[in-house]
Amino acid sequence: MATAARRREFALQRLIGSTAPQILRMMTIEGAFVATAGTALGTLITAATLMPFNIALKGAPTPAGPSWIYLSIVAAAAALTFLATLLPTALAFRAQPVEAAAVPA
Repeated sequence: MATAARRREFALQRLIGSTAPQILRMMTIEGAFVATAGTALGTLITAATLMPFNIALKGAPTPAGPSWIYLSIVAAAAALTFLATLLPTALAFRAQPVEAAAVPA
């Protein structure tokens, strides 16, 4: 919803000379920052809660499960982040820039 609300911003960027691939590249970089921050914070919060449990349960801070589970969760979160960012951005290009940039009355 936040990306779709930026339609006017994208239209103004297109009116001043930015191309659609440039705007998509900008949004891809923003999505990468969001995915990285979410993964880092999620990992820290999860580690803070699971490490004491693992130490009490098996005497080591590392989880007992395979690492592919963590990697698949990170990949799924990144895929959802890019889908939720790039799809509304691409859909915002359907309208003409002049119409999309107009301030609603």
